[in-house]
Amino acid sequence: MTSYSLHHIAELLHAELVGDPACQITHMAPIESATAGAITFLLNAKYQRFVATTKASCLIVPSDFDGHFEGYLIKMSNPNLGYAKLASLFVTKPIRKSGIHATAVVGDNCEIADSVTIGGHVVLGDRVVIKDHALIGPGSVIGDDCYIGAETELAANVTLYHGIVV
Repeated sequence: MTSYSLHHIAELLHAELVGDPACQITHMAPIESATAGAITFLLNAKYQRFVATTKASCLIVPSDFDGHFEGYLIKMSNPNLGYAKLASLFVTKPIRKSGIHATAVVGDNCEIADSVTIGGHVVLGDRVVIKDHALIGPGSVIGDDCYIGAETELAANVTLYHGIVV
């Protein structure tokens, strides 16, 4: 299981850490059901009643928070934004095999990086450029002269018309 130190998390969020910078966070959870190793956030006053009972190791709170919490705090002006940024750390993505599915149709003069994954029944127009680690979901149609940047993920059945840059 991947874990991150509170020091790392506070730096990522450009926030003030109150507590042990070496504390390891293993997951995110709602304030009312968080357990040890979790980080959660105080969304609004309605959830204030859970601060005393949550088992979370860390709580992301507004900068002006002055309440009592047994664990550690990360203080920032927008806790909602901080919690959203953390989601990218803890979301696990399935490992996928790169390559072009046998049923995909690739137009003329396309530039496709070796690490790209192109699903079944995808249609690529002419002169399409797809950069490293991009994913084109099954059934998608990409028009002529489109550019798809590195790490871009297009879900199944997406259509991009001529000349779109993603």
